[in-house]
Amino acid sequence: MLYDPVRRHLSIEKLVTRKSINGLQRKYYRVRPARWYGGIVTADCVGCGLLCKFCWVSDYVMFHPADVGKFYSPEKIVNSLVMLARKRGLNQLRISGGEPTIGKSHLLQVLENLQGEGFSFILETNGILLGYDKDYASRLVKYNFVHVRVSLKGCSESEFALLTGAKPSGFVLQLKSIFAELDGCWS
Repeated sequence: MLYDPVRRHLSIEKLVTRKSINGLQRKYYRVRPARWYGGIVTADCVGCGLLCKFCWVSDYVMFHPADVGKFYSPEKIVNSLVMLARKRGLNQLRISGGEPTIGKSHLLQVLENLQGEGFSFILETNGILLGYDKDYASRLVKYNFVHVRVSLKGCSESEFALLTGAKPSGFVLQLKSIFAELDGCWS
C-alpha cells in the first residue's frame, strides 16, 4: 500500500524534533567532514519521510528514528558544524543523512545563525516539504549562501512510487519545489 509522503514527513517530524526554550531541537546522529563537493562538513540528521530503495542511510537509522541520535538546538548544531569546518579549513556545510527540511523552524534558525559566517550551505532535499509549503521555499530566499539541490526520486510519478513506495503525487511536489525557482523563490 502506498503512503502519503507529506503525511509521513509530518509524522516523522514528531519523532525527530522537540520544542525547547532554545527553539525547535532536531535529532542528529553525527557531525563529520566529508570529501564531497571538494570538502564539506556534514551534520547527519535523523528522519526522512521517504523510504527510498536506494537510500544509503542504515536501516536502523531509517526505521528507528525515535531511538537514534540526540537532540540539538540550532545553535548547538551550528557550533558543531562551524568548529569542525574551521578546524579542517573547509567553507562548505550541509545537513544530510535524512531530510533536512523536516523541522522548518529548526532549519531556518540554523541558517539564520550561519548568516554572515562566510560559509556556503548546500541544502540537499527531496523537495517534498518545499513543494508542499510554498512559504518554506520563499523563506529560504533571504539566505544567499544557501544552494538548494532537489534530488528527484525517479523521472515520473510511477517511477517515484516504485522507488519510494509513496503515492505518485509526491513526484509532483518535488517538481513544485524546483519550479519555485521560476517563481523567484531562490536563485
